[in-house]
Amino acid sequence: MKNKKNIWKSFIIYTILFLMICILIKDKTNKVEMAWLLLQAYSLLISIKLLKKYKFPRNKHLLIAVIYTSIYSLSTIPRFGIFSIVSIVLFFIGICSVISTLNNEKTSLKFFKEKTPKELFKTIIIGIIFGLIFGAVNYMLMKNNNEINHANILDAFLLSLSPALGEEILYRTVFYALIISTVKSNNKSEFIYWFMMMIPHIIPHTAVYFDKNFINSLITWPIYIILYSVIFGLIFTALQKKRDITSAMIAHGIVDFIRFCIFGLPR
Repeated sequence: MKNKKNIWKSFIIYTILFLMICILIKDKTNKVEMAWLLLQAYSLLISIKLLKKYKFPRNKHLLIAVIYTSIYSLSTIPRFGIFSIVSIVLFFIGICSVISTLNNEKTSLKFFKEKTPKELFKTIIIGIIFGLIFGAVNYMLMKNNNEINHANILDAFLLSLSPALGEEILYRTVFYALIISTVKSNNKSEFIYWFMMMIPHIIPHTAVYFDKNFINSLITWPIYIILYSVIFGLIFTALQKKRDITSAMIAHGIVDFIRFCIFGLPR
């Protein structure tokens, strides 16, 4: 119970810091960037905590982390800079913490549900189907408020690797790893798994909806949290928990690939 309380305390602190960012920073672009930096810091602290407990993976598991990090690093090519190096290092730390935790804890969450050709094919198909469905949903939601601005397909693909791998590992699986390492798994603990795998990641998406009238924005804020949770957070979390991490990566990557191709790369 004490460990579960500590997780909730960390989330409350994270939320308070996010709201302080929304109050103190007036420029929307800077506000959104700071909100994402805050989430990165939250994820990093969790990863360090996990690595302190389970240590860095070794041998083939370390190689797996290097391979995933190498794939993730491709996402930095369209806009490579100093921060790109930092993001690659953060991803490596995060995926190492996830691999070490999953190897040391009894869990049903895996990168691949099964490694047989049939199950690998099923994972890919499930990821593609959900990616196309929710890519279409995202297009319908964005088309009225965004101009068509077709991006280079290769750049769109490379950049989509960032949400596919980065967001799924750092902002979803890392939080799962935290919970499984500290909370006894039972039916009563299911809520905290779903909540922490969705809400911390959704919060930075809502920073753009805070304007000069903070009180009014705060009142409507829970509505955006719920909408993002139902439309996107729930599906990617369900794919990780009910299928595997890779299916969620594929689906998430396709959703953003479609968005980038139609509406352009994010600024």
